[in-house]
Amino acid sequence: MRRGERPAAAALSDSSARTKALWLQWASLEVNDGILCRRFEDTQSQRVSRQAVLPRALIPRVLGYFHDQPGSGGHLGRNKTVAKVPLVMLSLRVAPHASTGVSPAMMMFGRDVNLPPSLARGHHPHQPVPRMPRCDYPAWLYGRLQELHHTVRERADLASLRMKERYDLRAKRPAYAVGSKVWLFDPRRRVGHPPKLASWWAGPYVVERVVNDVVLQIRLEGKANARPRIVHVDRLSPVVPRPEF
Repeated sequence: MRRGERPAAAALSDSSARTKALWLQWASLEVNDGILCRRFEDTQSQRVSRQAVLPRALIPRVLGYFHDQPGSGGHLGRNKTVAKVPLVMLSLRVAPHASTGVSPAMMMFGRDVNLPPSLARGHHPHQPVPRMPRCDYPAWLYGRLQELHHTVRERADLASLRMKERYDLRAKRPAYAVGSKVWLFDPRRRVGHPPKLASWWAGPYVVERVVNDVVLQIRLEGKANARPRIVHVDRLSPVVPRPEF
């Protein structure tokens, strides 16, 4: 590289794949301050940036050097992430969830986990501490879990209803009139038709009668002798005409 002569391809037949990749990038390689670098040029801003090409054995040492610098931020490696994962999972298990009202630890064990602050300061004065013989504890725990699960089911149902109400605020059913063309969602298996390649939309159908706001009577288009069907509007989709080019 220092002599500026590109070696022949035959001379690299026994070399590693990385050496052959560098040989293909010969035009973008240069030696800067005694370090082999890969040159990148921005055609718009005419800015030139260089990337050091290092042996694999030196990469951990270089990364460790930059990791220990004061201004680096220390975001190299995974040790910090691995150390923080248990704390994050602990916070998820001891914090009460909005949908259930209790923590996962309370759901599993019938009581909250003893955290370091509670161990150092003692129990909260308003928090009941069960004191009973050991033979009575299993029955108390069973009743406690039954009560918790019943309460959580009620809160989960309320959260589901609130979520549905918020979703339904913007959900609007399309208004179908008599004569409208629609597709019918009809997921039925047929012999000789693999479901992987079959379409579950049948039709087009024509709306013959509006029974009420959510129930319609439809019939296959162009088949007057076909049997009419009474379906829910959630199974219908309007037919959109194809654009003409």
